[in-house]
Amino acid sequence: MRKKFQNIKAKTVITCLLFVLCVIMAVFLVLDRLNQDNTPPSITFATESIQLTEEEASAVLQKDYSCLLTGVSAFDDSDGDITDRVIVYSVNIYGDHSYAVVNYRALDRSNNMATAQRLAYLKSPEQIYQEFLDSLSNGPADGTGDAATENNAADESDTQRPVIQMESVVNLAVGETFEPQEYLITLEDDVDSFETLAQNCRMEGEFDVNSAGIYPLVFYVTDSDGNESEPSVLILTVGLNDVG
Repeated sequence: MRKKFQNIKAKTVITCLLFVLCVIMAVFLVLDRLNQDNTPPSITFATESIQLTEEEASAVLQKDYSCLLTGVSAFDDSDGDITDRVIVYSVNIYGDHSYAVVNYRALDRSNNMATAQRLAYLKSPEQIYQEFLDSLSNGPADGTGDAATENNAADESDTQRPVIQMESVVNLAVGETFEPQEYLITLEDDVDSFETLAQNCRMEGEFDVNSAGIYPLVFYVTDSDGNESEPSVLILTVGLNDVG
């Protein structure tokens, strides 16, 4: 009887020890999970966009992206400064090699990943503006200007084209509002009033103030006799305010 009682007591002790061990392991697992690093690092830029030199632009076009790491840093709450772990993992080039959207990535020691984008200008705004003007000089945007002039040549009442002039380059920060009328310099005609002309202006081109980039926009105005102005080109750059 005593031996049987001892066996029961031993089993009870073993069961209790196993239970305590399981509890301890569970506590360690919970603590480990609580202490696990699930927070990704952050990538920051000295400037929101970067203007490349001719040499740097040439290197980027040949897939040498080392210059694109200038002004880039990364920090992690657990690992501290991890700037040396930032890489350029893709570069998307737009606008006839005018600018590029650069995609960056950084991993901390727990393999949490951070991603970020920055705009890199391969050409200066002046170059982009001149090239766009040159492309327009090859012919009318849609032919309506010349047609209007020809159709009105026989109309002796009004054959003079109206004039519209916009600012050449407008630089906005990402997210800033763009109101074209704020950048109007001249809007006039020998017959029509400003108010009449203002109702007959049109813009060609698209832009997105929430996305860094270069957006060539063309403005025209037509008077009440159907005469259309020469095009006025405005280069809208988003993110260029912070070029370094």
